[in-house]
Amino acid sequence: MNNGKFAVEEITRIMREVAEEVNTPHRQILLKQAENLEQVTVFMSSNGNGFDPQKYLTKIKDKDYLEVKYRVHWFRLEHKNWSIKTSVELLDIVKEVAVVKADIFDDTGKHLSSGMKMEYKKNFEDYIEKAETGSIGRALACLGYGTLQCFDLDEGRIVDSPVTPSSNRSQSSSGENKISEGQRKRLWAISNANQDLITSIIKEFGYSSSKDILIKHYEQICNIVESKAGKRE
Repeated sequence: MNNGKFAVEEITRIMREVAEEVNTPHRQILLKQAENLEQVTVFMSSNGNGFDPQKYLTKIKDKDYLEVKYRVHWFRLEHKNWSIKTSVELLDIVKEVAVVKADIFDDTGKHLSSGMKMEYKKNFEDYIEKAETGSIGRALACLGYGTLQCFDLDEGRIVDSPVTPSSNRSQSSSGENKISEGQRKRLWAISNANQDLITSIIKEFGYSSSKDILIKHYEQICNIVESKAGKRE
């Protein structure tokens, strides 16, 4: 089995696993995307490393971007025995939102990287698949695969609601707005006063304290906390 085929089959396997965890309409979307992905032809580079990311860059808003399928291919060429595992952290059919987490492990089972992505149906009909693809892309970018050719780790991008200046809102070292005390209290209420739950979830976003949460991550964190808190009741 060549490396390109292995990469495609790995992504397809991940999609099919997620499909088993969702309801019928969404399962059919994922299965259809998996079938389409099987038809993707991944071209091999002729250089000594097996892959040249510069050959697969596309321009988005005048910035180089390396699609996730090529990041996975690059990753597989170098670490065919490592694994990528995804899990649906939140799937709300009513709110039409999905949050998927991706984790990367080496061949000894050591956890190396993780990524999380939220998508809404209003943006993508296949929002569950898009959330999974995004989470894999973020996890790979954290390991250096396409880090300089992706938007996932661009801290200057506002991905949630517009930032509204407030006198009780502080800023991070990069100048981005943090959540207010009122928003922290809302998060506490959503968690049913479960500090351990909040701590475990915000850790996935790189925070050690809820005081440091940025506005752009707030709603995504709230959705995950709400989902987890409901399961523990």
